[in-house]
Amino acid sequence: MTLQPEWRFPATNPTDFKWGIVAYSFGSQSIGPGDEYPPRTSFASYIFHPDKGRVIDEYQLVYITKGSGFFTSESLEGRSVKIKAGDGFLLFPGEWHTYKPDLETGWDEYWIHFVGNIADMWTREGLLDKSDPVLHIGIKEEILNLYRSGERIMKKQAAGYQQAMCGICANIICSAVYYHRNNLPENSRISEVVDHVRVSIGTHLQDIKAPDVAEDLDFSYSKFRKEFKNYTGMPPGAYIRNIRISQAKELLTNTDMSIKEIAFECGFGNADYFCVAFRKNVGMSATEYRKRTRYNLWE
Repeated sequence: MTLQPEWRFPATNPTDFKWGIVAYSFGSQSIGPGDEYPPRTSFASYIFHPDKGRVIDEYQLVYITKGSGFFTSESLEGRSVKIKAGDGFLLFPGEWHTYKPDLETGWDEYWIHFVGNIADMWTREGLLDKSDPVLHIGIKEEILNLYRSGERIMKKQAAGYQQAMCGICANIICSAVYYHRNNLPENSRISEVVDHVRVSIGTHLQDIKAPDVAEDLDFSYSKFRKEFKNYTGMPPGAYIRNIRISQAKELLTNTDMSIKEIAFECGFGNADYFCVAFRKNVGMSATEYRKRTRYNLWE
């Protein structure tokens, strides 16, 4: 497939921004070995000299599907990062950066330009990190299809298209982060550990304990806890407790079991501990949750 530059900067209105993400452009282009970069057909205000770099006022995710090159940015302190097929890199508003394909290989690139308070929140909370902007995504047809859908929708610009673009942008970014995290070498074993914990929870919800799982997997508990939290975003004890709370919510809504029976079934040991944990996690008592969700089915 021959990729062609597609720059589209549609008009936006205040309502578009209320959705949290506004897409300014979707596009793709193919740079052959030895070709000038960026090509002269690029949108004038985005032409930059790779040796000097540039600063822009929106976010971008550039996704490379063929060839190789390099990327660097202000937060990388000038350190050049090798980019290969399957990699993506994030550009941030006000952040100096530069990039270009290798002369020997060229590259195929897809990009998305976007702004909005959702992207600002992701950055503020460290979910998108200026100091770690390169994502090792792999060649994922589902992400390519999202880019292609975005180009088609933006080209037509039918009523409500920015709302569709908001969803596509969020899907691309979140999917890219998902694949990146699962492609990291240090996550290969811990992913197996998390899968083991999930299976163990499914078969031993009443009596599973995180230290026992660590011992079964020949981990020290401190190492197990640290790696599990890095991978899932929460320590193993909290992860198990959340599963237990979710199961308890299901039983409260869909069965006539007593609070004591549910506490035992979900591995809380006693009803008092269950009630304290449930209120802390859900923000209401188990009895109140049951009343709100059962709709008098059992009355």
